[in-house]
Amino acid sequence: MSATGGTLRAAVRAETVKATTTWTWWGLLLIALALVATNVGFFAALAPADDSAAELFPLPLVTTVEGQLAVVGGGFQGGYLLAAVLGTLLATSDHRSGTIAPTYLAVPRRGRVALAKAVVAAGLGLLYGVAVQVASLLVTVGILTVRGVDLVDVAELSRPLLLGVLGTAVWALIGLAFGLLVRQQVVALVALVLVVFLLDPLAGFVLSGVGEAGGVDLEVVSSYLLTNASTAVVEGFTGAELLPWWGGLLVLLAWAGVLGVLAWTTTLRRDVT
Repeated sequence: MSATGGTLRAAVRAETVKATTTWTWWGLLLIALALVATNVGFFAALAPADDSAAELFPLPLVTTVEGQLAVVGGGFQGGYLLAAVLGTLLATSDHRSGTIAPTYLAVPRRGRVALAKAVVAAGLGLLYGVAVQVASLLVTVGILTVRGVDLVDVAELSRPLLLGVLGTAVWALIGLAFGLLVRQQVVALVALVLVVFLLDPLAGFVLSGVGEAGGVDLEVVSSYLLTNASTAVVEGFTGAELLPWWGGLLVLLAWAGVLGVLAWTTTLRRDVT
């Protein structure tokens, strides 16, 4: 084993210990599961089963593949939001607790520290993704069974469920990059939630409503925003035009890549204090 590999491995172990020896990671996971149960339960209970009900709730019929994808995909947002919050906390915890200087003394290359945090964030993001997607499926099955609606072939739902796991991990990395850029924990968390829950969905809604301006189809532009791209990954439903699942995944990865490069650059160049 090279010294470099050993140092990175040690850094990953250290970041894993810091991330998993407090209540934060499992507390956020419990909140994510509660959000999933609420969102998916709401969609599963109210999604129309016939055309007359569809006039009241403009969603795809829950008896179809599209309708059940919309229901299951309803849990993805709660999952990826909390994964992003976890990533932000992993990035900002050393600055908040004042342990950033000892961390860089123990691992004197900042890039390795950032990479170690990314490995831990991605790993926990995958864990969150598995838990969230399994919970989404179980809640969907439970409520649809009570309603007397048959579940479509699980194979029809398998790709969005698996992609949701990957998407949650990507969102953990987005949160990490966001935290490395901002560093101030409270500011980073407030800004992250504001962007994910308000500004990005609002921008998508406005662009879709405007339609076309100056010869540019703004609804197409809105499909490249974080929220709509994430919904496209799990083949969910927003009422707006979405990219195909692979397009949504590429856009989500592009957002993560751009933020990651910015975070890497500022981490290497910015003063510790």
